[in-house]
Amino acid sequence: METIGEQFFETIGGLAIRFCSFSSTNTIEILIENLEFTKNRRTIIQHILITLVVCIAFNIIIYQNAILVALNIVFFVTIATKCYHLVKLIEFEKLHVIDGLSLQYTTKYCFGKRHTYIPIECIHDIIINEVIFGFRTIYILQVLTKGIQFQHQPVIPLLSELNPRIACIHIIYNLLRKKISNIEENRYS
Repeated sequence: METIGEQFFETIGGLAIRFCSFSSTNTIEILIENLEFTKNRRTIIQHILITLVVCIAFNIIIYQNAILVALNIVFFVTIATKCYHLVKLIEFEKLHVIDGLSLQYTTKYCFGKRHTYIPIECIHDIIINEVIFGFRTIYILQVLTKGIQFQHQPVIPLLSELNPRIACIHIIYNLLRKKISNIEENRYS
């Protein structure tokens, strides 16, 4: 696979991301990588460990039950919140389009992956949608689907975990539209 391009962007939340696209005759692969993944993972693990050490220290030092129970609840909630953030931390999001076959969307978390597979014949269109979130307008790349297979999920958001800014979304949109239109031209010729 040859590299089409590599650029650096920022997400809506301020994370630094790297956009890479690779292409061959039959496929295109688009990778959005969280450049702050390792630093964020290390910070969250440090917070969990510090909270555990402080919790153990308070349990050893303080013998009064009422205060100890309240402190343990606070520590438990803090640790549970940090563990949730660790599990939901995103390493990368990847789109893979194979001519005449499918679009596969993969999200890699700190622990595990999630795959979404969309057959090419079930793709009606690819759009950029404006979403008002709080007092901001964000842009999300979405696939409009068709067919019985997707009647419960007619709109599938892409790259919605890292939320890249509109400049990055436009580049990805143009690459996907070009590839999908080439597939449709080859199908009808």
